[in-house]
Amino acid sequence: MHHGPAERKAKKPPRPARNGWHRDAGSVIRDRPNVSISVVVASGNVHIMAGVYLKLDFVSKESQLTGYLRAGGSLDVLGLISASVEFYLGFTYYFGPPCKIAGEASVTIEVHVLFFSASVHASLRREFSDPKISFADLIGPADWDEYCEAFAA
Repeated sequence: MHHGPAERKAKKPPRPARNGWHRDAGSVIRDRPNVSISVVVASGNVHIMAGVYLKLDFVSKESQLTGYLRAGGSLDVLGLISASVEFYLGFTYYFGPPCKIAGEASVTIEVHVLFFSASVHASLRREFSDPKISFADLIGPADWDEYCEAFAA
């Protein structure tokens, strides 16, 4: 049997690490309800997807836990005018060291009218990690003594 160049080779399973655990493992849990409606001149749909993704890497210790929400909808009127919106919100905890938390949000709006088309996309990502400086680095012994004396009876 001849296989063309477009045929993809199956990936090999991950190799077990020395301790018997796989190098990494991932799992996804998600739910996606979808509601559609169609009348004579217009049709539309609304969808929402929420999920949790867990990736465990026992060798490099770079594991993560992500929760996300994706929602959107579209409307089409006589095939002449259409609009859609897509919203994504995700929150990820990266197991350390160093530990960090990242949040991401994005929204995309598309509008099509006859031969005109426009799309707007906005996104934001913020990340927080273990502080590089400790409380002890900020407060010296003299400052701590003064603070404690303020509350002494």
